[in-house]
Amino acid sequence: MNLTIKQQRFCARYLIYMDATSAAKEAGYVKNAAPPETGYYTYALLCPIQNDLFYVGKGQKNRVFQHKNQSGNRFKVERVAAIKEAGLDIEYLILSKHESEIAAYEAENDLLAAIGYQNLTNISPAEAKRNRKLGRNRGSW
Repeated sequence: MNLTIKQQRFCARYLIYMDATSAAKEAGYVKNAAPPETGYYTYALLCPIQNDLFYVGKGQKNRVFQHKNQSGNRFKVERVAAIKEAGLDIEYLILSKHESEIAAYEAENDLLAAIGYQNLTNISPAEAKRNRKLGRNRGSW
């Protein structure tokens, strides 16, 4: 794994306390900071109801904001719906910035491995492969 010291600190604190706000603050991250205008980045979506992470992703430009109106992964969609129903907004952390998409993918994979798919709504590669074999479309995951 190639996590930065800051990312390692964040992941360790989060897994110990399961408190995204405290882990972010202790690691030096700022919630809801603007995503970079150029290049790629990794991010985590936070649920303000339970103060936990529920999704880790990579993107560019305004990708982090697109989860509010997205279908697909039903586990993520259900968490987003619950947040909206509570009258709240999804919170997020920008965890790293990258010049290339490959570097962002690698960082995303390292973050997913550190935090664990079992702690997130992300679909694991094994589960995605199994769903494709069973002919399930992405909207039913």
